Amino acid sequence: MSMVDAPRPLLAALALHQFVIAGAGAVVAPLGEELRAANGLPATLLPWAVIAYAVGLGALVLPARRLGRRTGPLAMLLIGLWLFAQASVACTLVPDAEPFLALRAAQGAGAAALTAAALLVVPAHTNRLIVVWGAMIVAGLTAGLVAGANMPASHWRWTFWADVPLAAAGGVTAIRILRVRRRRGPAPAAVRDAAPQPVRDAAA
Repeated sequence: MSMVDAPRPLLAALALHQFVIAGAGAVVAPLGEELRAANGLPATLLPWAVIAYAVGLGALVLPARRLGRRTGPLAMLLIGLWLFAQASVACTLVPDAEPFLALRAAQGAGAAALTAAALLVVPAHTNRLIVVWGAMIVAGLTAGLVAGANMPASHWRWTFWADVPLAAAGGVTAIRILRVRRRRGPAPAAVRDAAPQPVRDAAA
């Protein structure tokens, strides 16, 4: 599936995931005192709450993309949504620093799977798509920093719980479209070759 035949609702859902992924990475930066009080995270380890997420995301995007070429973008999307949602909720439940950092890395791994699914669906990036996704990432980073800075100390867990419905909103749309396209399958080669060019592009 290329960018040409990817439906706009699917592209919008994938863009929403970029917003959520960026926001989840940035939201813990202003939460230093709240995280320290909640799970005893020492000041020296506070930057690792961001780094662990970034490492999980950055290190696993390419392996997840290679795996996704075998399993398909739908399977990779489901894996990413499940892992990202589970890790996001679990981050609010652990009382110690070490499990929290491990779960942040797992959350980053889920974000890597979501990013890999998007790269599989949209392998050819146009300038317009790059601009839109870049804007969503910037918006997500800004929203994460603002939310973390303004969240009351007693409500810091909402910064993680909010990731779940936002990721699910994009995920449900993407999953439905990908399932429909998988059931339909590609058009037979003979039919595509005999059709006019616009029809061949739509059926690819």
